[in-house]
Amino acid sequence: MSVQDQEISSLIVPYDEAAEHVKGTRTGTRGTSTALYATLAGIMIGCPLLCMMGFSFTASAAILLITSPLLFIFSPLLISAAFVLVAAMAGFAAAATLGLAGIWMFRFMIRAKSTTIGSVPSSDGDGSPVGIVSTENPNPTVDGRMIE
Repeated sequence: MSVQDQEISSLIVPYDEAAEHVKGTRTGTRGTSTALYATLAGIMIGCPLLCMMGFSFTASAAILLITSPLLFIFSPLLISAAFVLVAAMAGFAAAATLGLAGIWMFRFMIRAKSTTIGSVPSSDGDGSPVGIVSTENPNPTVDGRMIE
């Protein structure tokens, strides 16, 4: 056997020693105590959650049993209230639509007025825009002065 083979064989651990190392102790009680603690922790957390779930289910069933007859008794009133609510929502939607249409029409009219050629103010009094020679007045003027 060479020196390298002896070094490799010294690194190999027998199976029993490796198994004891994984367990933590030679008797293996450490794994059992860990499982016991994990079970106790699960019970300590799980029991209150299970109890709260049962209480929630019981409360929901009781509320359903109490409110089912009330829902049946008041159903004509609830249906009428639903119709009124739908009509009110439709009215608000119509009002909003008409308001938006009015704002759009106002903007449309302002833009149409500002792009009209005749809307430019005239200072010479004959109705033609400033700086444009009128056919009615052969002598063009600006601010009452003759243009040369």
